Amino acid sequence: MLAKGPAGVTGLAAGPEGTLYVTSAIGVYKVEMNGKVTTLAERPTVEGCDADPSPDGLPGFRGLDVGEDKPVHVAATGCRAVVQITQSEAVKTVLRAERPWSPTAVALCKHDLYVLEWTNPNDAPEAGWRTRMEK
Repeated sequence: MLAKGPAGVTGLAAGPEGTLYVTSAIGVYKVEMNGKVTTLAERPTVEGCDADPSPDGLPGFRGLDVGEDKPVHVAATGCRAVVQITQSEAVKTVLRAERPWSPTAVALCKHDLYVLEWTNPNDAPEAGWRTRMEK
């Protein structure tokens, strides 16, 4: 088991050297080829968290990507933010979205970060989901 509590898989990303990075609503994990699981962050304090109540609990991690120099960028949907987790497992907010937008996925291309955002991602579809892409 990767985490206690609401730990369903919400994101996957391939990393260098055959590693797999996994998110759940509450944590970010690295899985090595030999099956070793390392917790990179679990229930971290997200600086400037503009909490959007999530059925899965904060920070509501979803999509993620891993850079060549191994920092992990993760959409913290429940906090309306994107965080970066370094090799030393430090969690730093690198983007904050304004209401009603929430990051739900990220992609790295060289040194550029692309962020997919949805409006009201934790509401029912009738609430009027819209998308936008930020660079």
